[in-house]
Amino acid sequence: MVVDPFCGSGTTCVSVKFLKRNYIGIDISQDAVELANSRLKEMIISESNLLNKGVSEYQDKTEKELAILQNIDAFPVQRNRGIDGFLKEHFKGMPVPVKIQGQYEIIEDSIKELEKACYGKDYKIKILIQTKETEISKFPLIDTPDLIIVKSLELQIKDLLKENN
Repeated sequence: MVVDPFCGSGTTCVSVKFLKRNYIGIDISQDAVELANSRLKEMIISESNLLNKGVSEYQDKTEKELAILQNIDAFPVQRNRGIDGFLKEHFKGMPVPVKIQGQYEIIEDSIKELEKACYGKDYKIKILIQTKETEISKFPLIDTPDLIIVKSLELQIKDLLKENN
């Protein structure tokens, strides 16, 4: 039995009915209930691009990026230029977005992409993982007091080796 307490247009109920399972759809809106009922009568099933192409077609994180996210206990976000993942642990009741500096990105561009993806959200902090040895411009392009830049483990080890040489 599948219960959809906010069934809206009834997509979940249609899918469940197609799979020959029992369902209950609930919605406060009479219009939504009427739309869901009409969809359940017509049972028009469209093709799924995800199923046709396969999940791997939609996954764009490299093994290195996935390893970085796993090491900081974050889950990946696929197909988003500005946010690569979110920490599993929230900060001050809000999710914490994570951006990994791209292979061909300067740090300022990474900051811009993260800020753009977070615009209008009330994240208390944002994390940028720096993966390339670059210096941050002395004239920041964006005022980012809630941004924390963390060097990747690879960069931290390179720094340690330089210091101890």
